[in-house]
Amino acid sequence: MTDKDKMDYVDFLSNLLKDQPYVELAYMTGILPIAKYSSGSELNMFCEYTMVNEEKYSEFFGFTESETDSIFAKYQELNEEQNVTRDGLRIWYDGYHTCSGERVYNPRSVVLSLTNNNLGNYWTSAGPYDEIFFYVQRNIAAVRDELALMVSGIPVPAKVREYAATSMNLTTKDEIFSAMVVYGFLSYENGFVSIPNKELMNKFNDMLLKEP
Repeated sequence: MTDKDKMDYVDFLSNLLKDQPYVELAYMTGILPIAKYSSGSELNMFCEYTMVNEEKYSEFFGFTESETDSIFAKYQELNEEQNVTRDGLRIWYDGYHTCSGERVYNPRSVVLSLTNNNLGNYWTSAGPYDEIFFYVQRNIAAVRDELALMVSGIPVPAKVREYAATSMNLTTKDEIFSAMVVYGFLSYENGFVSIPNKELMNKFNDMLLKEP
């Protein structure tokens, strides 16, 4: 996808939604913030709500403990042979936090684990993973060294901020960690980033073991 493709898509959304008499409300959901291009033009009419920075709607990010309990109970009813335990789900897929402090699970991995009756790594190694690996491999802003601390179980201080969907040209540690939090690679709480669970710990172990 070229820069022109991206601009054409933003123009399409703008013409479709902005100042149109047939639009009362538009709701969009996705992993990345909307590419606005500027605060005074294009898609400047959206309010953005993220799991890290906004408490409003935080109940809709991920699976909560009670939701995971409910899903697991259905799994137990439907499977005579059960290879997944409730503690296993917590170790493998828990570890994220909403802005209000509630712990949440990776919903895709929980669903796939219970559907397949197997605890395993269901993280997709494509797109964002490859882009993040570029920064880790080259140890830009010493991020590789910080990740080694997190693999050892030590949270690292960071200033997580909004992350632009239009660019992966990251130059500082905080920018790189912000991107990792947005993509779900890291968990953020009380000014610190950490690796949330066993699923991601395995991914980072593999990443760090690869030769620079």
